[in-house]
Amino acid sequence: MHALAWRKIGDFHIAEEITQDTFLKAYKRLSTLKKPQRFASWLYVIASNRCSSWLRKKRLWTQPLEELEEPDDEQRQKATYSGYVAAENERTTAEAQRKIAFIQTFFGNFSTQRCV
Repeated sequence: MHALAWRKIGDFHIAEEITQDTFLKAYKRLSTLKKPQRFASWLYVIASNRCSSWLRKKRLWTQPLEELEEPDDEQRQKATYSGYVAAENERTTAEAQRKIAFIQTFFGNFSTQRCV
């Protein structure tokens, strides 16, 4: 659902909110679902409608196609969902490595004899 919302909206964080709203609305309206085997398509329609509603409210300004620059491969990679996930994984990995280095530096000054 999040990838659908992100693709339609173009903003990762707004897509998170729309995804949350989608699941909340689905939960509240679950009793109206007549055929449980169609849950996935029902949820898709709710998400799509939430995106359309958000776009209607925000009315994003668009640029004429003639004024747009052709994005390079790096910009395309960053704009994709998988590109975002890869960048986020790199960021969290680097953050975890910094924490480990800090802990090792801090506790490296203590010997095991002193801790007992």
